[in-house]
Amino acid sequence: MTTFCLEHGISRETFYAIRRRAAMEGPAAALEPRSRRPNHSPGKLPEDIAAQAVAVWAALEQSGLDHGPISVHEKMRALGMEPVPSTASLVKHLSTHRKRKQP
Repeated sequence: MTTFCLEHGISRETFYAIRRRAAMEGPAAALEPRSRRPNHSPGKLPEDIAAQAVAVWAALEQSGLDHGPISVHEKMRALGMEPVPSTASLVKHLSTHRKRKQP
């Protein structure tokens, strides 16, 4: 097996991963490339949290207060909303929301 891996330029770990996949899914499936796309998007906010963030943002904007991502983050924390998304996630989500909102 070591010679086989050297001849084909793969590691032993890769060999065993392919062998395990062939046993589970069949020999043809083991040779097909798999999708590299993640099963979920860790940076995407859940819909309910995103809706809460937009509601807080809109309320701050209507009241004439600062409605940036840091203010939204702090207001959500002060209101006891859980979980509170990071300011980076809020920046990404709110900028996408603003683009959709504009005509």
